[in-house]
Amino acid sequence: MAALLSASGSVWAPNGRGYGATLWDAVRLGLLTGLRIAELSDLRVKDLVDNQTVVSVPRGKTRNARRVVPLPIAAQQVVALRMADPPTLPLTPLFAITASLMGQERGTIALDLYSGGAALDALKAAVADLEDRGLHGEVVQTLGETLDQRPRMVRFAPVGAEKAAA
Repeated sequence: MAALLSASGSVWAPNGRGYGATLWDAVRLGLLTGLRIAELSDLRVKDLVDNQTVVSVPRGKTRNARRVVPLPIAAQQVVALRMADPPTLPLTPLFAITASLMGQERGTIALDLYSGGAALDALKAAVADLEDRGLHGEVVQTLGETLDQRPRMVRFAPVGAEKAAA
Protein backbone atom coordinates (compact mmCIF):
# COMPACT_ATOMS: atom_id res chain seq x y z
CA MET A 1 0.00 0.00 0.00
CA ALA A 2 2.76 2.42 0.93
CA ALA A 3 4.59 1.64 -2.34
CA LEU A 4 1.46 2.48 -4.35
CA LEU A 5 0.97 5.72 -2.44
CA SER A 6 4.67 6.59 -2.80
CA ALA A 7 4.50 6.53 -6.60
CA SER A 8 5.64 9.93 -7.83
CA GLY A 9 3.72 12.21 -10.14
CA SER A 10 5.88 11.09 -13.05
CA VAL A 11 4.71 7.49 -12.54
CA TRP A 12 1.04 8.52 -12.63
CA ALA A 13 1.57 10.86 -15.59
CA PRO A 14 4.79 9.88 -17.39
CA ASN A 15 4.34 12.49 -20.13
CA GLY A 16 3.60 15.25 -17.60
CA ARG A 17 -0.07 15.70 -18.47
CA GLY A 18 -3.27 13.73 -18.88
CA TYR A 19 -4.94 11.75 -16.13
CA GLY A 20 -2.19 11.64 -13.52
CA ALA A 21 -3.97 13.81 -10.95
CA THR A 22 -7.24 11.96 -11.46
CA LEU A 23 -5.63 8.59 -10.84
CA TRP A 24 -3.59 9.92 -7.90
CA ASP A 25 -6.73 11.36 -6.28
CA ALA A 26 -8.98 8.37 -7.07
CA VAL A 27 -6.56 5.85 -5.57
CA ARG A 28 -6.32 7.82 -2.35
CA LEU A 29 -10.06 8.49 -2.04
CA GLY A 30 -10.85 4.86 -2.84
CA LEU A 31 -8.41 3.66 -0.18
CA LEU A 32 -9.56 6.13 2.45
CA THR A 33 -13.32 5.92 1.89
CA GLY A 34 -13.98 2.45 0.50
CA LEU A 35 -15.91 3.95 -2.42
CA ARG A 36 -16.11 1.75 -5.50
CA ILE A 37 -14.64 3.07 -8.75
CA ALA A 38 -18.13 3.52 -10.22
CA GLU A 39 -19.17 5.52 -7.14
CA LEU A 40 -16.10 7.73 -7.46
CA SER A 41 -16.73 8.28 -11.16
CA ASP A 42 -20.33 9.35 -10.50
CA LEU A 43 -19.44 11.99 -7.89
CA ARG A 44 -20.22 15.61 -8.71
CA VAL A 45 -19.08 18.81 -7.01
CA LYS A 46 -22.54 19.07 -5.41
CA ASP A 47 -21.95 15.69 -3.70
CA LEU A 48 -19.31 17.28 -1.45
CA VAL A 49 -21.29 18.43 1.58
CA ASP A 50 -20.70 19.71 5.11
CA ASN A 51 -17.85 22.01 4.03
CA GLN A 52 -16.38 19.26 1.83
CA THR A 53 -15.87 16.93 4.80
CA VAL A 54 -18.56 14.47 3.71
CA VAL A 55 -19.39 12.81 0.39
CA SER A 56 -23.03 12.16 -0.40
CA VAL A 57 -22.99 9.05 -2.63
CA PRO A 58 -25.99 9.36 -4.96
CA ARG A 59 -26.05 5.79 -6.33
CA GLY A 60 -24.02 2.63 -6.61
CA LYS A 61 -23.88 -1.09 -7.18
CA THR A 62 -26.23 -2.14 -4.40
CA ARG A 63 -29.54 -0.93 -2.98
CA ASN A 64 -27.72 0.44 0.07
CA ALA A 65 -25.12 2.35 -1.93
CA ARG A 66 -26.88 5.70 -1.50
CA ARG A 67 -25.27 7.03 1.67
CA VAL A 68 -23.10 9.70 3.23
CA VAL A 69 -19.42 8.99 3.80
CA PRO A 70 -17.46 11.22 6.19
CA LEU A 71 -14.01 11.95 4.84
CA PRO A 72 -10.94 11.21 6.94
CA ILE A 73 -8.46 14.10 7.20
CA ALA A 74 -6.22 12.67 4.46
CA ALA A 75 -9.24 12.35 2.13
CA GLN A 76 -10.27 15.92 2.93
CA GLN A 77 -6.79 17.01 1.84
CA VAL A 78 -7.22 15.19 -1.48
CA VAL A 79 -10.61 16.85 -2.02
CA ALA A 80 -9.17 20.26 -1.14
CA LEU A 81 -6.43 19.80 -3.74
CA ARG A 82 -8.99 18.65 -6.30
CA MET A 83 -11.19 21.69 -5.64
CA ALA A 84 -8.28 24.18 -5.54
CA ASP A 85 -8.25 24.46 -9.33
CA PRO A 86 -10.67 26.86 -11.04
CA PRO A 87 -14.16 26.88 -9.49
CA THR A 88 -16.57 24.38 -10.93
CA LEU A 89 -20.30 24.10 -11.40
CA PRO A 90 -22.30 21.87 -9.02
CA LEU A 91 -22.86 19.23 -11.73
CA THR A 92 -19.19 19.06 -12.74
CA PRO A 93 -17.87 15.51 -12.22
CA LEU A 94 -15.02 15.16 -9.74
CA PHE A 95 -13.63 12.29 -11.81
CA ALA A 96 -14.95 12.76 -15.35
CA ILE A 97 -12.90 9.99 -16.94
CA THR A 98 -12.34 7.42 -14.22
CA ALA A 99 -15.10 5.03 -15.33
CA SER A 100 -13.87 4.93 -18.91
CA LEU A 101 -10.26 4.47 -17.80
CA MET A 102 -11.17 1.52 -15.59
CA GLY A 103 -13.58 -0.07 -18.07
CA GLN A 104 -16.59 0.44 -15.81
CA GLU A 105 -20.08 0.73 -17.23
CA ARG A 106 -21.86 3.89 -16.18
CA GLY A 107 -24.60 3.06 -13.70
CA THR A 108 -28.26 3.26 -14.55
CA ILE A 109 -29.53 2.23 -11.15
CA ALA A 110 -32.68 4.14 -10.25
CA LEU A 111 -32.64 6.02 -6.99
CA ASP A 112 -35.10 4.44 -4.62
CA LEU A 113 -36.07 5.73 -1.20
CA TYR A 114 -33.64 4.39 1.36
CA SER A 115 -33.55 4.58 5.09
CA GLY A 116 -31.70 7.54 6.53
CA GLY A 117 -28.90 5.26 7.74
CA ALA A 118 -26.65 6.04 10.66
CA ALA A 119 -26.50 9.55 12.04
CA LEU A 120 -23.80 11.67 10.45
CA ASP A 121 -22.14 12.45 13.80
CA ALA A 122 -21.85 8.72 14.55
CA LEU A 123 -20.34 8.10 11.10
CA LYS A 124 -17.81 10.91 11.57
CA ALA A 125 -16.80 9.48 14.95
CA ALA A 126 -16.35 6.04 13.38
CA VAL A 127 -14.15 7.48 10.61
CA ALA A 128 -12.02 9.38 13.15
CA ASP A 129 -11.61 6.14 15.10
CA LEU A 130 -10.66 4.33 11.91
CA GLU A 131 -7.98 6.93 11.23
CA ASP A 132 -6.55 6.42 14.71
CA ARG A 133 -6.68 2.62 14.71
CA GLY A 134 -7.31 1.29 11.21
CA LEU A 135 -4.57 2.67 9.00
CA HIS A 136 -1.08 1.31 9.34
CA GLY A 137 1.37 3.97 10.51
CA GLU A 138 3.48 3.62 7.37
CA VAL A 139 0.41 4.30 5.19
CA VAL A 140 -0.50 7.41 7.22
CA GLN A 141 3.09 8.63 7.01
CA THR A 142 3.25 7.99 3.26
CA LEU A 143 -0.01 9.85 2.68
CA GLY A 144 1.44 12.88 4.42
CA GLU A 145 4.82 12.69 2.76
CA THR A 146 3.42 12.38 -0.77
CA LEU A 147 0.77 15.10 -0.58
CA ASP A 148 2.97 17.51 -2.54
CA GLN A 149 3.69 14.95 -5.32
CA ARG A 150 0.26 15.17 -6.92
CA PRO A 151 0.42 15.55 -10.72
CA ARG A 152 -1.06 18.62 -12.40
CA MET A 153 -4.83 18.31 -12.86
CA VAL A 154 -6.74 18.57 -16.11
CA ARG A 155 -10.35 19.69 -15.50
CA PHE A 156 -13.12 18.64 -17.87
CA ALA A 157 -16.51 20.37 -17.81
CA PRO A 158 -19.60 18.22 -18.31
CA VAL A 159 -21.31 18.33 -21.68
CA GLY A 160 -23.97 21.04 -21.64
CA ALA A 161 -22.49 22.78 -18.58
CA GLU A 162 -22.46 26.09 -20.42
CA LYS A 163 -26.24 25.93 -20.87
CA ALA A 164 -26.82 24.97 -17.22
CA ALA A 165 -24.79 27.96 -16.04
CA ALA A 166 -26.80 30.41 -18.14
